[in-house]
Amino acid sequence: MGPMIHDCFQRPDEGCYLAYTLDKCCSSKQICEPFDNIATCEVNGEIYREGQYISEFNYLGKCLNCICQKNFTGEFVEPFCERKKCNIEVTEDPISDKSAPVYHNNLDPCCPIELIKSSYVTQLLSNSLGNTSRK
Repeated sequence: MGPMIHDCFQRPDEGCYLAYTLDKCCSSKQICEPFDNIATCEVNGEIYREGQYISEFNYLGKCLNCICQKNFTGEFVEPFCERKKCNIEVTEDPISDKSAPVYHNNLDPCCPIELIKSSYVTQLLSNSLGNTSRK
């Protein structure tokens, strides 16, 4: 059985927005005007409405997904935030095939984009060292 693909294409109705929860990848509901009885969260001068993702960020070296919810006090902790889930997970366990994670800081400094096997790194280093030797 292949990987599951979630099709979350949703467009909110006029005067509405899509609200999310941390336990679902797609929106959980639509919230419509008036927005009088919903929570708001202010982060770095930006106002978010209840159920909206707080802009993806790397807060103090923690890679988090956060959603504006009632009782948010500006602390990036559960139940408002959770550690970002990556397509490639790097655990603290030794990597069995001795692969190293590769990150692309401009795209996503939190999740590796691939794993490089140590034999490939050794080959690159050998080639590099061989090319820099002076005669």
